[in-house]
Amino acid sequence: MPKDADTDLPLADISNTWLTDFEKALATEDSEAAAGLFLNDGHWRDILAFGWTLDSVSGRDAIAKKLGQTITSARPSDFHIPDSHTPPRTVTRAGTDAIEIIYDFKTAVGTGSGVLRLREDEDGVWRAWTLSTTLQALDGFPGNDQCAPRRRRRLQPRMGR
Repeated sequence: MPKDADTDLPLADISNTWLTDFEKALATEDSEAAAGLFLNDGHWRDILAFGWTLDSVSGRDAIAKKLGQTITSARPSDFHIPDSHTPPRTVTRAGTDAIEIIYDFKTAVGTGSGVLRLREDEDGVWRAWTLSTTLQALDGFPGNDQCAPRRRRRLQPRMGR
């Protein structure tokens, strides 16, 4: 089991601590503190959730800059691991061992989900290696299940023409 500062901690505790620290930094619009939770060579992939673009940034400085440009308007909050998702687990990705967390969150305009992978740095601190944030739904708009029947009718080919 992974260790944090010489204390055995369950994966869920490590994961929830990181998500809580990230949310606190974002709530105070402290992009430097939020970026400090990443490894020096960490990566963040944002799909519409923070900046309304598809964007990838690498390295703490680039992450801090991008967060500084997007935190105020995105207002991300409520980072949590729902019971409906796979619980945090150890994985090997790109030949590297990590804790993988699938989480949900909210923004000023909707709900999102993401994948976080944590690795221990040289000081034994769990930091983000990779983070993805994806906007899943906009608040105040009907879900696809409500629109789908109308869309299917329009897309059906007309016979006999």
